[in-house]
Amino acid sequence: MLRALRMAEQESLEYGKGDFVLMDEITKDAFMKNLKLRFQKERIYTYIGEVLVSVNPYKTLSIFGNDKIQEYKMREMYERPPHLFALSDAAYRTMKRRSEDTCIVISGKLVFVNLWFSMTAYCNLTLMTSYMHRSLYFTYFL
Repeated sequence: MLRALRMAEQESLEYGKGDFVLMDEITKDAFMKNLKLRFQKERIYTYIGEVLVSVNPYKTLSIFGNDKIQEYKMREMYERPPHLFALSDAAYRTMKRRSEDTCIVISGKLVFVNLWFSMTAYCNLTLMTSYMHRSLYFTYFL
């Protein structure tokens, strides 16, 4: 319930549900309708619990600058709308708290998109982990 309240504070229903777990109806049609609505509103990220779904926007969006990194830095995943930086910050904090290596799994059809996605996450984590002696691994499933 707390997750739903936090997400509701960050995004109105105008953008659809930011986490598919919170959907009232769990069907393929409802899933695709929500994803399409978020895509049309330039919300390319949507959670399924702790999994992040990303849709290629086919255009440049201004959602990757240093200001966005700062918005997500040291925040819980559900305090802000879904974003790659929320996922990478959560991975960083888990890695730091447990003092063990962390892995982010990236799956998709296009190697370029996967590479771009992982480099964006890596750049965010590199800014945060430059002083640490821990490793972040990216695993690809095509």
